[in-house]
Amino acid sequence: MARNLAARGGKPALDAVRTLRMSGRAIAGPGREAIVRREIARPGRIRTEFVFQGTTGVYVWNGTEGSRVSPLDGSLDALPLSEDAAAMSAEQADIDGPLVDWKAKGHRVELVGTETLPGGAAQDLKVTLKSGVVRHIWVDAKTGLMVKSSSTRKVKGHEVALEVAYDDYQGDRRRPLPALDRDERERPPAAAEDPRRARRGEPHARRFAFHAPALRRRERPGARRPAPRNQAAPTACRSRRAPS
Repeated sequence: MARNLAARGGKPALDAVRTLRMSGRAIAGPGREAIVRREIARPGRIRTEFVFQGTTGVYVWNGTEGSRVSPLDGSLDALPLSEDAAAMSAEQADIDGPLVDWKAKGHRVELVGTETLPGGAAQDLKVTLKSGVVRHIWVDAKTGLMVKSSSTRKVKGHEVALEVAYDDYQGDRRRPLPALDRDERERPPAAAEDPRRARRGEPHARRFAFHAPALRRRERPGARRPAPRNQAAPTACRSRRAPS
C-alpha cells in the first residue's frame, strides 16, 4: 500500500484533489451505447449521468443519502437509491480509493500473492471493505500503480461480476491518473429464471470505458490555471465471464 500511495504522488498530493470529472461510454450491445459522465467531490459525494437516445438518467449521492431520476426505468421523478445502489455509490465516491487510509476506513487488506498479467507481474491484494464487499486489487510490481480490480456484488437482486482495467496513466508525475474500462457481467441465471440464456450460459454484459479523468485541486489566489490537456482515448476492454 505504501508503494501504491507513493506512486500516486503521496498523501498531500491526493488530499489536494478536490473533485474528479470522468466521461466515457457504456456499451450493452449493438446499437445500445450511452454517454456516461461522472463527477466526484470531497467529502464522499458523486453524481453520475447516463445519456441514451435523448434521455438522461441521473444518480446522486451526497455522502449520507442518494436519489435517482431514471427515464429508462419509466421514472421521471426523483426516487431514493436502493440499498445496493447506495452502497455502490458510497464506494465510488471515495476519490482516494480503498487502499488509502484503509485501516481508518474500516477495511481489511491481505496479500494473496503475485500474478502475471498482460502488462507484467502484479501483486494481488484482497480488500474486504467495511460494508463486507470483497474486492481484489492488482498493483503493478514495478510502478506500484493499480492495474486491475475485480469484485462480485448484487445489483437489482442479481449477482454481477465487475472487472476494471486501469491503463494509460496521465496527469503530472506527482499525480498520475488512469483511463479505465469496467466490465460488468451478470451471472448466468438458473434455468427456471430464463431457460434460453441458461442453456447458452450467457451472462448479461455491459462495458464502461472512461477517459483519464480531469481533476480540480486547491488553487492559490491569483494562480494561473494550466491549459487543458487533450483527453486520452479509452483503452481496450479486458472482459471476462462471471464464474457460474
